[in-house]
Amino acid sequence: MGTKIKRSIDHLQKERDKFITLRDISWDEDNQKYTDKDSETKMDELANQIFESLKENLYSLNFEYIIENLTMLGHAPNLLYDDNGRFAVIGDGMSSMVFDGPDDWSGHFFVKKEKWFNTIREALHNYLNT
Repeated sequence: MGTKIKRSIDHLQKERDKFITLRDISWDEDNQKYTDKDSETKMDELANQIFESLKENLYSLNFEYIIENLTMLGHAPNLLYDDNGRFAVIGDGMSSMVFDGPDDWSGHFFVKKEKWFNTIREALHNYLNT
């Protein structure tokens, strides 16, 4: 399901990665800034296109694919369950820092009651549209 859409998003991600590399190469250590503003602009434009494509195709892409692509864009979505049959996907919260791979982790989240939904898909829809 969504194979053509996935190919399109994957292509956009690869293009974005190229611009990220170009931007990173342009780092000016003396001035502590990137000198390639065109790549940075293009990266952001592609990120917006990818995000909009994920939103528009929410119901034809699988959850894992959407979450993984959001993380590539710098999002940190968290799927939460309240033990009462409701789900939330949020990006706000506080957590311990993990530096070198899997480690013990502690996270704290505040979820407003209107952010809980009966399905994971509804929770993800809310996350993408707020």
